Amino acid sequence: MRRLRSVGCLACVLVLLGLPAGCPTDGTGVGDGLLGGGGTGNENDTVLPEVDPDDPLLQLLSQAEQIVEADDPQAVLVEARGTPASGTATTAGDIVTWRFLFMADSEVPGASTVVLDYAGGEFDEPELLMQGLIDTMYERLPRTMTLTTAIQFMRDAGYDDPFSQVVLRKPLTFPVPYEAYYAFTVGSRSVLVGMATGEVSEE
Repeated sequence: MRRLRSVGCLACVLVLLGLPAGCPTDGTGVGDGLLGGGGTGNENDTVLPEVDPDDPLLQLLSQAEQIVEADDPQAVLVEARGTPASGTATTAGDIVTWRFLFMADSEVPGASTVVLDYAGGEFDEPELLMQGLIDTMYERLPRTMTLTTAIQFMRDAGYDDPFSQVVLRKPLTFPVPYEAYYAFTVGSRSVLVGMATGEVSEE
């Protein structure tokens, strides 16, 4: 695993308090916050469809974990960012490039991040960045909803325009983190789909 550089990490108050909170970055890209906020409960009692274990994205998440954990067993996959080849996407299959972000050391949250890129059907070599992620909970990404299902929930809520990026993560919210989201960049808006509840909201 290549060590890119050491830039240090601003200590988060929440980390000092023993909470698994994200840390600020120096604005170099990794960890630049894309979403926040959250809800207060599953008010619509949405029934989520059964998750297909052979879903392409869920398979990529598992493969990414296998690659990184082979060198760093303590690494935890906490965020994934996907982009289409053509600039905009309308289906899950349009997302062909991914960046998977791992908390590198569970004993020192926010100290470092492992970055694993996927493009052209292949994974790149994992890279270690000596900084943490901003506004992201250091918890393993859930597998409770596929990207295809999240897109359908977004469409059903009236968001029919193409999206230019999708981010999976559990944002750091107050007073407590609510749930992990698929966050779709739709024009200038960020449309959130809760992975546990299926609730759709706009940031």
